[in-house]
Amino acid sequence: MPILLRKLKYRFRPSAKHRNKKRPHSPRHIVWILILLMIPAFLYIFYQAERRIGPLAQQAAVSKLNGEITKSTNQVIQDILKAQSLNTQDLILSEKDENGHLTAMSVNFSAVNQIKSTLAIEIQNCLDQMEVIHTSVPAGMLFSDTLMTGMGIQIPIKVFAVSAIEVDFIDEFSSAGINQTRYQLMVEVRVPARVAGIFLHEDTEIVTQVPVAETIVVGDVPSAYLAPSGN
Repeated sequence: MPILLRKLKYRFRPSAKHRNKKRPHSPRHIVWILILLMIPAFLYIFYQAERRIGPLAQQAAVSKLNGEITKSTNQVIQDILKAQSLNTQDLILSEKDENGHLTAMSVNFSAVNQIKSTLAIEIQNCLDQMEVIHTSVPAGMLFSDTLMTGMGIQIPIKVFAVSAIEVDFIDEFSSAGINQTRYQLMVEVRVPARVAGIFLHEDTEIVTQVPVAETIVVGDVPSAYLAPSGN
């Protein structure tokens, strides 16, 4: 009887070949392994997108909206001046002494105030008609600023005004050459805007300055001038 039991144990004992054989991974295990490997890759892509594409996307969107604001402002100013029979030089006043020397320059507040409110309304209407401005940046910028510039799919970005704009007039003196000074009157348009995209969602204020009128002063700069704000 003991001999028979030993034979049965030997017969049913698994061989070394079967004991060392490993079970293959199930498809579910393979999927989880791939997911774990892909998580760091996605985190790296999002980090690079936020660090590199985010600022570039905002710059592209702001530049696009700046161009549209400048274009609209120029057109609106020309239309308003024409409708009110004004010239751009009518917005600037100058004073001279008895020798004909320019002694002071100032903004014609009467003319400026006459067009300021209409200007703000018309520019706001232009932005409302545009609603959303679309632009894009290439995905290649995610990896390189130079080697892959312009390569890859275009990542869409949109920018739009989120509240009422502000319009003001500012002026400044600047050098225009030897013994010459430029006096400029400009419209400053402030637009609260939102830039949105796959990797970007940010509120910003876009400030655009559009020259309206200018005068070249030959000789000394006038000793006095009045700022359009009246301060």
